[in-house]
Amino acid sequence: INYTIQQAKGTASSPSQAWSAAQGGGMAETYMIPLDWDQLHTISTVLSYSENNYGISLIGKIGSGLPYTPLSNTNISSLIQNSDKKPISSTFDFKSYYIFSFGSYNLQFYFNIFNLFDRLNQTNVYNDSGVADYTTYQQQAISQDTGEYINTVEEWFNNETYYSNPRRVEIGIKYDF
Repeated sequence: INYTIQQAKGTASSPSQAWSAAQGGGMAETYMIPLDWDQLHTISTVLSYSENNYGISLIGKIGSGLPYTPLSNTNISSLIQNSDKKPISSTFDFKSYYIFSFGSYNLQFYFNIFNLFDRLNQTNVYNDSGVADYTTYQQQAISQDTGEYINTVEEWFNNETYYSNPRRVEIGIKYDF
């Protein structure tokens, strides 16, 4: 089990941010802000068992939310970048293998499950709500009643790229010679 507490602060998350701000007529940040990868708390765990020819592992990670910049409204004249946090994320993976040996050759069967509990972590969020599954723009779009023919307004705002990968199962064979 590993616990990490850290703070990542600076004036920009990438070297091009100051240049891009200047090109757009803005000013570069001159004060310390949370960087894009600033995750204050992280707990990682590995539980593993192995013998001569087989093994299983459970690998888990839970982390506090990463920063994002919320939407500014008319009451705020300037808003600090990355001043709010996304929701907590967690993932657990299961890995197993069995090896058959034939002299100097090995045949390994493996079975892996990534995102074992099929948790949908919110990797991106709407800047007006701070979550991936709700935005105030959705109510505004519904009230306009544009008469979508293919997708509903709800489907339009359900952006699957805002979530981590779903559960993935791998079954395979590896041959070593």
